[in-house]
Amino acid sequence: QMVRCAGGGGSVSAVGAANCPARCRSCSSSYQRISSVPPRPPRCRRTRVPSARSRSVISAASASESRDGAPGSGAGAAAAAFSTPAMGLDLAILDQDGHETDNGEIFLIPPSIGLSTTLLNQDHHEVYFEGTPAGPGGKLLRRHGDQVERLAGGYYRVHGRVDDTMNLSGIKVGSAEIERVLNLEECIEETAAVAVPSPTGGSARLVIYVVLMSSSDRAPRKKELKQVLQEAIRRRLNPLFKVHDLVLVETLPRTASNKIMRRKLRAGYSNLSCN
Repeated sequence: QMVRCAGGGGSVSAVGAANCPARCRSCSSSYQRISSVPPRPPRCRRTRVPSARSRSVISAASASESRDGAPGSGAGAAAAAFSTPAMGLDLAILDQDGHETDNGEIFLIPPSIGLSTTLLNQDHHEVYFEGTPAGPGGKLLRRHGDQVERLAGGYYRVHGRVDDTMNLSGIKVGSAEIERVLNLEECIEETAAVAVPSPTGGSARLVIYVVLMSSSDRAPRKKELKQVLQEAIRRRLNPLFKVHDLVLVETLPRTASNKIMRRKLRAGYSNLSCN
């Protein structure tokens, strides 16, 4: 509060009734309340402008990152990017034909610190080494399971699990997206979508593994079920995705953590086609 001496001794500032003196110390006159102290205007919070030297350094760094494909700027921005493999670890990126490429499945070149040598309740060689192509110079490769792209400037971008993504009609789609649509249909217990390479090259072919409900009164024929699933994909996902084949199975192979082993389904279909 603002108070003023009744005897003309001037005014003083006091906060609250407890801090307001009863009388003026100079003339012992009582104080008179004037008014409340007006609120202070808000302070101007000006944005600090970097100096000319700082601006030039920032611009140069941004241009370098955009040119080298580093994460955080321009076309090279990627949330799932890293700059180098771990110390003591070497890798190879191969396409479907086993040739080195800048965008494909990543394989580890053993030996390396931290890699497992045994598995509980599973065959270690079958999980990590069986069916892997030979690496550069005929080196033994260890399966990693991720699709990785090598960017300019020594950076890498992770595109997800190889088993969970496929390229259909030039469009990348996840197996889970297709399975989520198909599992909504009647008589379907669960499905697994895998992509198999076309013998003539080009886009992969979509193969659906289907487990029917055991409580179903009338199991549909394979041809009818294929048409139903194709229509479901057309309506709910993308009309460009075509079902190449449908395989009826009793159960789907799973890992110890209950994940569908699509790699095993893909390999099994390739063997089925050859026979």
